[in-house]
Amino acid sequence: MKRIIIIIFSVVLTMNVLAQRELGLDEIAKSIDAYNFKHKSHQKGLYVVFEHTVLIDRSFRNTKGIKDFVNDKLAKGMKTLDAETIKSRIDNEEKAYKETCTRVRQMLDSLIRTSDESHHFETHNKDKDTISYSICLESNKNRRLSENDWEFPDTTETLTFTQRSTESEIGKRVYFRLTHKRIEYADNKKEKCFDFAAYHNTILPILKQEGVKTWDFNWQIDAKEYTAKEKDWSGVYGDQKASGIRKGKMFFIPLKDEVLTKKIMDDVSKVTEDYLANNGDQIYYYDYNVYDEAKKRLQKGRPALFLQVLSGVLDFSATEEGYYITLFDKSSGLQGYPKEWSILKSFVNGKKEYIEDAKKQ
Repeated sequence: MKRIIIIIFSVVLTMNVLAQRELGLDEIAKSIDAYNFKHKSHQKGLYVVFEHTVLIDRSFRNTKGIKDFVNDKLAKGMKTLDAETIKSRIDNEEKAYKETCTRVRQMLDSLIRTSDESHHFETHNKDKDTISYSICLESNKNRRLSENDWEFPDTTETLTFTQRSTESEIGKRVYFRLTHKRIEYADNKKEKCFDFAAYHNTILPILKQEGVKTWDFNWQIDAKEYTAKEKDWSGVYGDQKASGIRKGKMFFIPLKDEVLTKKIMDDVSKVTEDYLANNGDQIYYYDYNVYDEAKKRLQKGRPALFLQVLSGVLDFSATEEGYYITLFDKSSGLQGYPKEWSILKSFVNGKKEYIEDAKKQ
């Protein structure tokens, strides 16, 4: 299977961090400026899951939609580009999107012919289109099953794709999701929890640089003084009844020092990938693209709070005042942060101790 895919595509590569075959998803994500994330997770006693997903959810305005957008901005006294410039940009983005979709479908159609099992569905109904692929690249009839299995109950490797578009009076809304999953047996004798101390020793030299403010924190989370994390898949803001202690270090970089922030996050990504590649028996959830995602959200006028670089280990936040990297001493399993988290040194038993001018030091 692997040799066939390499011959067909030439973009296939092996990534040590995920220890799985790649299908050019990084390149696809860049071509349409999509959100691109990967992780490895363990289901103890059952299996290890490697996953790589490319995701986009975007609107392409038509001429009417662009005019409405420009007029609304002008009516509010806001600055905006002229309609022709906006139309040109949207046309280029939509062209790139369509070209990518064509390329992806060609790839999927080729893989269907060599897959162990596959399903392909399309529906076209007036202004709504839906296209989906579900491909089993490799089967394993001996793999133990769990209650929450993938699309194919006996698979070890799948590729799934969903593309939806809806036309409206002001334009088109598109949704695109391409996911590559590989499942391997977990070896309980070799499986280890994440080594916080070892990772801290690896990552701290990158975070402790000139221009980065840092302080220790000791937080207690309770229902009355709670700041939610990002919404989960069900739209619920974490576990608001969580309580306990979180200890660690906070690193702050002013918004104006974006070059420094980008360099640090690039270095964090490189060192983290190397660490995970050399410690593949440790359990982790890793999202290597949080800086770019945080920048996109901040540019849209909303902060990006507590995006996970390494789940339970390292979070990244972007606000109008600057960038925060939160490094935890150990995983607490908590889903929340105390209110005023960015200026609290200690918050235990309802008593608060603030960081005095830490960001100005």
